[in-house]
Amino acid sequence: MNLVIYFVALLALACQADARPISRISNSVEITKAHCDGDLVVVGGLHSIKLPPAMGWDDGCDIWIRNGDAHAGKKLIDFPTDANSKLYPKQVINITTFGGTWITKYIPGRYMLPNTTEIFVSGGPLGDDANDGLSDLTPLQHINTAGRVIQSDFDLRQGSPIIAVDCGYTYNEQLSLGGAPVGGNLIQLSPNCKSGRFTWRFTPEPGQPGPCINFGDGAMLDLRLNYYGELSGIDMYCNPYNIAGTGAIAGHNTPVLDIEGGKGSLVVHGAGDNDHAIWFDGPGIGTVQGLVVAGTFDSAIGLGAGGKLTNSPPVGCTGAECYSVDILGAPTLNAIWRLQGGSNILLGGPAAPGGYASLGASAIVEGHSRLNVFGLTMPTLPPAITNDDGRVCVKQC
Repeated sequence: MNLVIYFVALLALACQADARPISRISNSVEITKAHCDGDLVVVGGLHSIKLPPAMGWDDGCDIWIRNGDAHAGKKLIDFPTDANSKLYPKQVINITTFGGTWITKYIPGRYMLPNTTEIFVSGGPLGDDANDGLSDLTPLQHINTAGRVIQSDFDLRQGSPIIAVDCGYTYNEQLSLGGAPVGGNLIQLSPNCKSGRFTWRFTPEPGQPGPCINFGDGAMLDLRLNYYGELSGIDMYCNPYNIAGTGAIAGHNTPVLDIEGGKGSLVVHGAGDNDHAIWFDGPGIGTVQGLVVAGTFDSAIGLGAGGKLTNSPPVGCTGAECYSVDILGAPTLNAIWRLQGGSNILLGGPAAPGGYASLGASAIVEGHSRLNVFGLTMPTLPPAITNDDGRVCVKQC
């Protein structure tokens, strides 16, 4: 019996000798040699963990760092380049010294979103792309950064992350989305206010196309303009050089677009007679509600090759002034809808019947395309122009 007790005591001492110290940190910190061979649990918000130069340090300064928060990230400063600069909630990273440098022994994978997660963006003083974007107090600065983070850092787990953009500011940038994110398909973008708006511009290099939203290769985007409030919206000024074959929202090669908004939610300001509010160059699909055009365009909605869209009045709009495409001021358009290459648009309501500075045709339908009006009459608009088996269909065709 005494021999058994002796071995149990030896085992307890061995376990105690091998135990790693655990430190709880609730502020930004720079790693020191006192942290070697220990575990750090960092809590209390968006703090920074900074690594000093490891030159002169012994090999094997092994440190585990855990983000102990459930809803806030941590900034990793001067960590090895194979580590993400953000340690998301509940993630863990393991580092050690070797040959006078820091190396990673364990890197966390993608952040698995716990549910429908908002990624906040603000053009105000709090906006910073080094933030985690997980709260309205730690927003990112750019819309495109939010899109990139969703596609590079997250596992959506069949959820739909929301890019929540602060109203009252101007954002001069392009949101670029390509392909499907990991673990899901749909990304939502919404103005983060109940009754305000934000302005979206994009100024590319001189002479280059400049859509504010450029997406494709299966990317899916839901512009849910009325998510936070029925009176919230976006004003777009894009494609400033009036480049043909693009628009404020440009879809390439099977994009999926869903625009949901109240009356006047999305106002697109045209740059010239080559411009489009929405342009698909391939077989994309989607639904467009709440579109308003101002300025000069070739068309409000253009489909270049096999696209299929439903164009309907704004969400919740009833009455005689509920238009699939509405106008602001006195815009100039060659056509409200342009269809080419076997494209198809299904109308859920007429366009604004008058008030244009100039309107060449209600629609230009070419190349075996179909504009399905399903009994709608638009007697005050110029007639559609059809070529090469393009048709305007009162019934299904």
